[in-house]
Amino acid sequence: MSRPGQAVFLLPTAEFRRDVLRARYADPQRARATWGGRDPSAVLAKRLARDALWDAEVRVQAVGHRLDVLTVDGAAPPADLAGRVATRFGLAPGA
Repeated sequence: MSRPGQAVFLLPTAEFRRDVLRARYADPQRARATWGGRDPSAVLAKRLARDALWDAEVRVQAVGHRLDVLTVDGAAPPADLAGRVATRFGLAPGA
């Protein structure tokens, strides 16, 4: 990147990430296929803790480099989020 306006990072809220991952692995067969015989709730807790650290680091670095971060909470439809990103890059109609 040669200037800050060339990137935007989409980071989920902790609640949104938790809800999405819980739903994704609610099926015991899918959880076993992904996590093996390990306790899915323990693995999920570790995954969420790891992801929280990653998100915090991305936020710190983004601020340090004057890059935009959009927080995703799942309330807006994906098309609305895509529109926000398009507007951010001047790609939306009328932008």
